[in-house]
Amino acid sequence: MQKQTAAQYVKECGFQSLKQIEMMSGVSRQTLNNWFHNKTTLFEIVVLGCQQAYLHSRLLYDPPDEHSEIVKVH
Repeated sequence: MQKQTAAQYVKECGFQSLKQIEMMSGVSRQTLNNWFHNKTTLFEIVVLGCQQAYLHSRLLYDPPDEHSEIVKVH
C-alpha cells in the first residue's frame, strides 16, 4: 500500500491542491510537506484552519437564502 501524500490529504479534505493551502496559510509547500511527515498534528491544524476560513468567507460573501438547509435559530 502506497503512503498518502500531503497533496492527497488536502484533496480528501475538499481542497483543489496543496497550493491552495499554501496560498491561504502563507506557509510554503515544502514546509507543509515537512509538517505532513514530521508534525502531523500541526499540518492538520493548518488544514482545519483553512477549511474554517473558507467556510467563514463563504458565509460572509455568499450568504444562504431563506430556502437553504441551514437551520435558523430564533
